[in-house]
Amino acid sequence: MFVIRSSVLLRGTVTGTTFRVTGSQTSSEEQTWGVVWDDVLSIGEDVWGMTFLGYTAPGDLLFDLSGSKVLIILPGSSQDTNLATVGDISFTAGDRVVCFLRGTLILTPRGEVRVEELRAGDAVVTRFGGLRPIRWIGRQRFDGRFAGRATAPIRFARGSLGAGAPSCDLFVSPGHAVLVGDVLAHAGALVNGTTITQERVRGMIEYFHLDLGPHDCVLANGAWAESYFEDRNRDSFHNAAEFHALHPGHVAERQATCLPVITAGHPGLAALLRALAPVRAAA
Repeated sequence: MFVIRSSVLLRGTVTGTTFRVTGSQTSSEEQTWGVVWDDVLSIGEDVWGMTFLGYTAPGDLLFDLSGSKVLIILPGSSQDTNLATVGDISFTAGDRVVCFLRGTLILTPRGEVRVEELRAGDAVVTRFGGLRPIRWIGRQRFDGRFAGRATAPIRFARGSLGAGAPSCDLFVSPGHAVLVGDVLAHAGALVNGTTITQERVRGMIEYFHLDLGPHDCVLANGAWAESYFEDRNRDSFHNAAEFHALHPGHVAERQATCLPVITAGHPGLAALLRALAPVRAAA
């Protein structure tokens, strides 16, 4: 079941009774997650936990989610090119995911602790702020069978970031940023097919993120990786209601990041990949 966050346009090509995904675009600043490029959807097929029913007009995709029909309007349709809904439900291809996978070891004053065992108020070691207490821990849980390229975890093999980091395989979400040199880079943008790979998960995927207040970096399996920063995406966490109950007056304003962040398509990405190439070659 998907929690609905923002409107989305899927881009693709229609051939008979199939639709091939070639991209997507949201109608807000929030990115779209969970769409796998080159996926081919066939009528009657289960897609993202929904049944693909077909088309109501050329280029219009119709899904069924728990008995409620959901209409996605593609660019070029004769209808409004924003997301259209049937009933009170709107749809995105998935929740935004920016977290550590269950089992990740986070350095604290008492040693490394599994991320799922941490609690609000616990102190963690950070790169810029010394010891910081955890303000809140966001959680997300997904069925690995429906995990797409933007949801399935990225694996950093031991030493893949250089200087022995991480100290053991590190798994984070594709949108989670790790330290490379003096910048942060999204994990999904660093995939090289050997030492940094995207993994298929057959069971449940559980992600955890650490809100420390200010944006900072924590040591995760011996590698520096970002903490949560407010990007108006807090409601993507499945326990967001807990945060709002604790902070009813919270105003979601985008924070500044502690370091520049490199994403896919960024002009600085090529230099980062070149810097990591010797590490890959030595693996």
